[in-house]
Amino acid sequence: MKYELIIGSDPGSINIPEGIIHTIDFEIFQKDKGATDRSDQLFNSLKVTGEIKRESKKQTLEILEWSKKTEVNEIYKTVSIKIQTNEDTIRDYFLKEMFCAGYAEKFSIETEKIGSEGIFILEMKQRKGSIPTIKVEAGD
Repeated sequence: MKYELIIGSDPGSINIPEGIIHTIDFEIFQKDKGATDRSDQLFNSLKVTGEIKRESKKQTLEILEWSKKTEVNEIYKTVSIKIQTNEDTIRDYFLKEMFCAGYAEKFSIETEKIGSEGIFILEMKQRKGSIPTIKVEAGD
């Protein structure tokens, strides 16, 4: 699998290079997990896990800086994710008004053993009411 992740738009976008991301978890959910009917209160979350290496140190630092922002004009970003095999695009997501809900970095002997300096975990959520703006495409 190959993953492409772009946070924001040019100029100033954060582009995570190929070979860095390990997992992408995309979810649309209702807040009330015990609901017995479909609600209009839908939410979107996105979790990205990847490596901190020489090729991604700059970008992960930019994500860390974004995670500290609190000003409205700095927190919401457009996010684009492409998931591919060698032959095909599986999913191409385009998400508006995403914000950083959490960011973590982990460093250990285990990450060093796999040739990485550390791992990062980025959790994003979409601003309430933005679900209709989600665009998802599948390859041919």
